[in-house]
Amino acid sequence: MTDEDLLAVVAEIDELAGIPTLQPGDVTLQMLADKWQVSTPTVIKRMKKVVAEGRFESLLVYDPTAGRRRRVYRQVKGEAEAAD
Repeated sequence: MTDEDLLAVVAEIDELAGIPTLQPGDVTLQMLADKWQVSTPTVIKRMKKVVAEGRFESLLVYDPTAGRRRRVYRQVKGEAEAAD
């Protein structure tokens, strides 16, 4: 079994266990830290307000590319449709 095969199996198990996977449009904690040139704790602090307003949700998801879980922010469906 290759490393890629193993990652696919782990992703399938996570999906069956109810652990969400990284989706297109998810914004990672690291993306925001890089963009804003701040630490990840600062991103978390800033995003708490946005999450509290209901515009985004904060999720711990499995990233099959990295083979680990990551904190992401996902736009709430009603908010995404309102932006279109």
